[in-house]
Order: sequence, then C-alpha cells, then structure tokens
Amino acid sequence: MGTRSTLIETEPLLLSAVSRRSQEDIPAIELWDAWVFAEVETDLALDTWNGAAGEDKRNAYAAYVAALDREEKAADTLALRLAGP
Repeated sequence: MGTRSTLIETEPLLLSAVSRRSQEDIPAIELWDAWVFAEVETDLALDTWNGAAGEDKRNAYAAYVAALDREEKAADTLALRLAGP
C-alpha cells in the first residue's frame, strides 16, 4: 500500500518553514495558516485570470490552476492532521 505525500513533504518552502519537524509535531494552527495563505493566493490568481487579456489569459489560468492545486494540498494536509492517528 503506497503512502500519500503531504503538502509539507512536497513543498520545500513549507518544509523549511516548519523546521523539518514531523507532521505530528506541527501545531494544527500552522497547517491552518498554510491553508489560508494558499486560499488567498488562489483568490488573487482567480482575480488575475479574470482580468487578463490575450495570451496573458492562458498563462493566468495556468497560474490559477497551480494555486488551486496548492490550496487543495494544504487543505488535505490540514484534514489529515486534524483527523489524528
């Protein structure tokens, strides 16, 4: 059975931000903060996509999808942490 990687394992900046602690040692509030930041980034990317024109619209859409993926990973990581062992 394969293991599911978390946002912390796949995002080097978050790995540094939490001082390479195991997920169980990370306070849930820090994971919540990561999710909120990802959500704000997604909102900003959506606004950028909506306001873009021409070739910029395609690139803005790609940025929005990437932000949405990061938000989903952050939400999944938080949910796993809150679910406990």
